[in-house]
Amino acid sequence: MCKNHRNIKKIIQAQLCTGCSTCYSFCPQGCIDIVESGRGIFQPVIDEMKCRNCGICVMVCGNNEFFHQNDFHHTDQRFIGLVRNCYAGYSNCDEIRMNSSSGGLITQLSIFCLENKIVDGVICVDKTAENPARFEARICKTTDQVRTSRKSKYIPVPLNRILKDIVNEREYNRYLFIGLPCHLKGLNNAANFYKTLNEKIILKFGIFCSHTPTIAGTDFLIHQCPTQKRIKDIFYRDQGWKNTFIIQNEAGEVVKYDNYWGKYFGLNFFTPKYCFFCDDLFARECDLSFGDAWLEEYKADKKGVSLIISRSSLGENLLHRSFQADKVSVNNIGIEKIVESQREYYYFKFSMLNDRRNKLLKIRQSGKSYLPISIYNSIMILHAQLSEYRFFILFLKIVPDVFFKGYVKLIRRLLSFFMRKIYQNIAGDKDGHNNCYNF
Repeated sequence: MCKNHRNIKKIIQAQLCTGCSTCYSFCPQGCIDIVESGRGIFQPVIDEMKCRNCGICVMVCGNNEFFHQNDFHHTDQRFIGLVRNCYAGYSNCDEIRMNSSSGGLITQLSIFCLENKIVDGVICVDKTAENPARFEARICKTTDQVRTSRKSKYIPVPLNRILKDIVNEREYNRYLFIGLPCHLKGLNNAANFYKTLNEKIILKFGIFCSHTPTIAGTDFLIHQCPTQKRIKDIFYRDQGWKNTFIIQNEAGEVVKYDNYWGKYFGLNFFTPKYCFFCDDLFARECDLSFGDAWLEEYKADKKGVSLIISRSSLGENLLHRSFQADKVSVNNIGIEKIVESQREYYYFKFSMLNDRRNKLLKIRQSGKSYLPISIYNSIMILHAQLSEYRFFILFLKIVPDVFFKGYVKLIRRLLSFFMRKIYQNIAGDKDGHNNCYNF
């Protein structure tokens, strides 16, 4: 076997693999499997005896480019990606709007695509048959299946495993693909080599993503919602767009746990290492990108509002058709509103990335990093690293809630203080207002 391995082993060892599973789908030798690791993420396992070092897994990997980047300083245009128009909107069906994520536009547009024969199936995420607290790729070919798969899932999913089935199927079907930035990167890299993907996956929806908590994060939330009966379903949001973790058991009983995002996930507890290197907040590589409208003007709207970045003529045409059919309501907004809605994460993934990269890779910096950025990054990395240890998760489970609430309040104030300083330094925001920790 060739000593100079041309596979993704280096990416796995550097903990840069997102577990998207693109490599699994396109390995010609079938020597890659995807497993749930002890760190609460999905990881490839390579059968070295079968591997012929063809390099295909490296070529389709979404994070291979990391090893060819000297720094992460991008222009605003490069960071946000191609923009045709920006919108705020929601589904005109109240049932869809209330029971989907932030306005229900992804669900409504997916249903519109199926009903109007634009696509034959929708590739998205749904719970596994074995465990309602684990999720997998699903091809929805009916509107009822789309409704079943809706709502956000804050847990790793090896979504691109389904690409193997898509490429190998004999029927000529057209698909809509819904994924996170890391899934889209793998898909688009694979489409450069396997042109049939472009013929079959004709539409791509991307979801704004700050980070995806590990599987341990979901298991921890389940522990916070004790139930005597077998779990039937879990949801990460209540009706509308409230961040409430919900467990429904087989007896029909419902247990809820409020504000888990602000208390744990928003402070980067249970954040995998690879998320700290990601520079794609707005899902650049798709036709339509969607995110929450965390803006003052929509704060009172309990049903939810979606923000949309239209990136292609296909995406623009789909929005126009669904609007004309009275399925959705949308209105134009400026790109500055999109950035404002995600301002904290905009700076976290854009201006603060180099410092964080150097910290995690233990690279000696040539110049001094801006102190508020350095402190902010250090706190976030510390929380992520602590939550990898079982003893610390046990501590979180037993510590009295009143003490932890006090800790969270202190940390949020501290981070808000440093974020205001970062706003002032980078954006010239003299008042440093609008801190994003008012979850």
